[in-house]
Amino acid sequence: MSFSTTLYRISVDLFRELESGSIIPNRWVSVAKEFVTFEDSTDAIIFILKRRNAFVAYDVEEIFSPKESIGSISDEEFQKLVETSNYKEIDRIIASTFYFLTPDKVIALNSFLRTFDDSELKSLYDSDALNSNNIYPALWSPGEDPDKGYSLSQLRVDFQALKGIFENASIGKDYILAFSG
Repeated sequence: MSFSTTLYRISVDLFRELESGSIIPNRWVSVAKEFVTFEDSTDAIIFILKRRNAFVAYDVEEIFSPKESIGSISDEEFQKLVETSNYKEIDRIIASTFYFLTPDKVIALNSFLRTFDDSELKSLYDSDALNSNNIYPALWSPGEDPDKGYSLSQLRVDFQALKGIFENASIGKDYILAFSG
């Protein structure tokens, strides 16, 4: 089973529509400015970013798991819906919950990501450390074979995509929405 996270870059105006509930769920996907999907690599990227001592000002886990949201409910409220088998309401809440990074957080995280280059990624990549720390899926391989998944080559591609969407969102003063599953 695969784990993926998709980051969507959206304008302030589209964010306001989401916030007000005036946009049909999932319609916003087609009008997002950009999106990037990360297959099985988010935990590895976060692990590598945390290994960098210079990054202390922001929570790097927010890159893929933002703390701020629209439409979310408490764990207790969600549990009550599960206990009462109110699946229609659960589906409605899931479809209307959005986790996001504000333009200010995007700019701050982009400032950090811009300073992180390929040589640093290569020096911090350690397949043994990823595997021994159970970084999903614990199948990371040494080396740079571009035909192998779960390798430095895959992380290079994903890291460049991450830097790209943050750079573009920073320039546009856009929001980033994150969806994982």
